[in-house]
Amino acid sequence: MRRVGAKAKQNRSVGLMKGNSGGKKKSYLAVLIPCVVIFFIFLLSQRPSEQKTGAPVRHHNFVKEREQAVLADTRERAIARGTEEGLIGKGKYRCAVVIDAGSTGSRIHAFKFEVEGEELTLLDSTFKAIEPGLSSFNEDPAQAGLSLVPLLDEAKAFVPAEIAGETTVELRATAGLRMLDPSEVQSILQEVHTVLQSYPFKVLDDAVSVMDGADEGVFMWVTSNYYLGNIGKPAEETASVIDLGGGSVQRAFALGEGQQVPATLEEDSVRTIAAGGRRYKVYVHSYLGYGLKAARMSFLKPYDSVEEGHPCMTRGYEGRYHYVDENVSVKSDDEVGASVEGCVAAIEWEMNLEEGCGVEGQCSFDGVWSGGGGGGSEHNYVSSYIVDIARDVGVIPRESTMSDVALGDFMKAAEKVCASDYSQVEQAYGHYLNNDTDLPFICMDVLYAYVLLKSGFKLSPDREFTVVKQFDYKGKKVEAAWSLGAAINTIGKHSVGEVIDHE
Repeated sequence: MRRVGAKAKQNRSVGLMKGNSGGKKKSYLAVLIPCVVIFFIFLLSQRPSEQKTGAPVRHHNFVKEREQAVLADTRERAIARGTEEGLIGKGKYRCAVVIDAGSTGSRIHAFKFEVEGEELTLLDSTFKAIEPGLSSFNEDPAQAGLSLVPLLDEAKAFVPAEIAGETTVELRATAGLRMLDPSEVQSILQEVHTVLQSYPFKVLDDAVSVMDGADEGVFMWVTSNYYLGNIGKPAEETASVIDLGGGSVQRAFALGEGQQVPATLEEDSVRTIAAGGRRYKVYVHSYLGYGLKAARMSFLKPYDSVEEGHPCMTRGYEGRYHYVDENVSVKSDDEVGASVEGCVAAIEWEMNLEEGCGVEGQCSFDGVWSGGGGGGSEHNYVSSYIVDIARDVGVIPRESTMSDVALGDFMKAAEKVCASDYSQVEQAYGHYLNNDTDLPFICMDVLYAYVLLKSGFKLSPDREFTVVKQFDYKGKKVEAAWSLGAAINTIGKHSVGEVIDHE
């Protein structure tokens, strides 16, 4: 990943106004008094205390002090009004628009930043989500582009018209599009590009793409640690992030200083990030096919053509499961019902927990190096579907946006859910995720969250971790999503001048 932060410092200047005297000099005192005042100021500036100690006489830079005062006053007035209009036109204020095109839906994030040299301060943001995701339009790509119109309208209303032409818009597709045929992906992205160009924002050459899963993980690490105020702190004081999407799951954390990385793995597993005056080596991996919706298909498929029911399905359910272009039959074992032990075994088998990664004792699952622990791996923030599951099965209150939980909380919830008949599940958990689409798989989902965190990412059963839907940032609720990291990256790579001049 490229350096996060502004690429070039903004040049600022402040014009000082000189006052004029409109009246005539009526006496010599009018001239004498200012001269006396100036003389005494001169004497005070030559204080013996400074000369005796050898300390240099400090001459104030009144222009710089005035500049700082004006900028501080501008910022204070802007914050007091609840807007940032006071920063427009002063080289201090930039916006960025990012569309997260996930496997189950598209989400837009628009941000307003104050720019201070290489530092970005988030002033405000907006968010809107729609369903379904772009991958569902593989047979009608034109509708993929049109589906984004409500999101872009939201961003257009948020970004001041005065700077819309210097505001970038980008769309980064994630796991859903990675699973489609390349020709289908190309058609969808072309339609998206056409729709983006119909708005006043700037569409750069690399603005529409299928994002690498590792980039998604790194951007999420930047976002979370930015909101937590950790950027600039030692690696051990930063947060690890685990982000469970529909098609993939990512983990990222900063390695400790001097921590050894297997030479054969460094290129794929470690990104160097410069932020907050520090350089971080961030371990990151994206497990494609292990997002919530994709993993369900992996867990269900082995039972598609067998007589016995699936151990993760609650008693009384029979139906089908569809994901991308695959369908499988699903039914429960009506004699036994769902089995926590049997469901966990089925999940663990498909996760390939025993597969080696080439580094003894440092493997996560599916043959992937875990990063080796240490550094910032101990303070875990878990987002996306795991938070939704936790809220909908009672692990945390439904209104909660951030809570500390333990692995045992998920197991207790699973034991309750999996012991229910499907009719009881419908009555007690009818609000679960997308209702009828997801409700049949509630037992499987809770246990997958448990196994993923405990056996996959080796989180300690004795240590709490944080599930987060939104961060509290400067008195506002902001979404826990990788999009902020992407916006910071884009602003860091492209100056205002480069954006404006882009054709």
